[in-house]
Amino acid sequence: MNLRQIEVFHAVMTNGTASRAAEVLRISQPAVSKAVQELERSTGLALFHRINGRLLATSEAQLFFREVEQSFTGLIHLRSAAARIRDFGSGEIRLASLSALSTNVVPKALFEFPKAPP
Repeated sequence: MNLRQIEVFHAVMTNGTASRAAEVLRISQPAVSKAVQELERSTGLALFHRINGRLLATSEAQLFFREVEQSFTGLIHLRSAAARIRDFGSGEIRLASLSALSTNVVPKALFEFPKAPP
């Protein structure tokens, strides 16, 4: 099982057909079918029923898709983390303050913060 096969599976499940998944991924429909077959072979799961040239998701596919969705959420988080690190550097600041300090002391401290050594 590899990431490309998972991506193809996700596209088929999200778009409903192998043809539409192929369009979205900009690959051929036979390449989609081959990737799905390889995924089925490597996982040992029958993910789709093939009826009249159409792929119909099995209950195993539905369960597997839930896990794939969680992985894709993790990948989205990784992309945003990479962008944040690229744009702002590493680190994170969490700030809590009394309201009395929030108008005078905190803004001055935040202004001086980037000048301090890491």
